[in-house]
Amino acid sequence: MSAPAARALTAADRAAARSLWQARFHDAEAFAAWYFAERFDPALSAGVFDGGTLLSMALGRRVRLGGAAGGLPAVLVAGVSTRGGYERRGFMRRAMAQLEAQAVSAGAALLVLRPVDQAIYLPLGFSPYSAACLAPASGGAPQEPRPAAQADAAALAACYAAATERLDAALSRTEADMAARLAEVASDGGLCVALSDGGAVQAYALLDAQAGDAVEAAARSPELYAALLDALPAGCLAQLPPDAPRGARIPHLMAKALSAQAAFDPALAAARFIPEEY
Repeated sequence: MSAPAARALTAADRAAARSLWQARFHDAEAFAAWYFAERFDPALSAGVFDGGTLLSMALGRRVRLGGAAGGLPAVLVAGVSTRGGYERRGFMRRAMAQLEAQAVSAGAALLVLRPVDQAIYLPLGFSPYSAACLAPASGGAPQEPRPAAQADAAALAACYAAATERLDAALSRTEADMAARLAEVASDGGLCVALSDGGAVQAYALLDAQAGDAVEAAARSPELYAALLDALPAGCLAQLPPDAPRGARIPHLMAKALSAQAAFDPALAAARFIPEEY
C-alpha cells in the first residue's frame, strides 16, 4: 500500500474538499455552496491523499496587496483542515508545503492566512502580518441593516479604498472584488449598514447573520468610526482596521514571504489590514 501523498487539487476534488470543510468548520450550507462555486481554485489548493481519501487540505486563491506593499501578488489561504483521526501526523504541514510550492510557481510573493492559533504556523515560517481593532457597538443611533445583497458595491469599494490608503498594506479591491465580498456575506443572510453623505458612502459595516457581529467595517476617516459604532445594533462586536481610535487592537492575519521583495517586519503589523474574507 502506498503512503499518503501530497498533490495539487483538481476540479474533481471539489466535493471531497467541501465535505472536509464542513466536517471541520460546520458553516452554513449556503455559504459552503457559494465558496466552492465561486472561490475554490484547484490550481492554488493542495491536499494530502491516502488513495482516494482526502486527509488534509489547504485552499488558496489569488489576491493583491496594495498600499506601500506596492501591489504584491499574494495567495490568501483558507480551509486548512485535517480529517478527524488523522491529526498530529504532519499531514497539514505537507499540505501547506505543497500549496506553497504551487503559489511560488504561480508567481505569488506572499502566503496570507487567518490562524486559529498563531503558534501552529510560526514553525512553518509564518509571522504576524496585520492587525485589527475589536470594538463593541454603542447602538446610540441604530440604523436598520439592509441585506448585503442590496448594497452598492461601487460605493462601498470607494469607501474601502479611502479607508485603506492610509495603511502600509491592505487587501486591494476593485468594484468586482467588493461585489464578490458582498455575495460572500449575503450567501448566508449577512447584512450591511452604510452611512452616506451626498451620495458617497462615508462608513460601512458588514454583519454576520448568525452571530450578528460586524465582520468588516471601514470608514473614510478614523473620526467616522464613532458614528458607525453608534449606527450598529447594541451588543454587536465590530472588527475595524488597526488605525481606528476605538477598540482593542489584536493580532490578525499571518503571512510568509515567498520572495525577497515581499520581506516584511512583523513589528509593523499595526499598519497593515486585511479583512477576514474567504
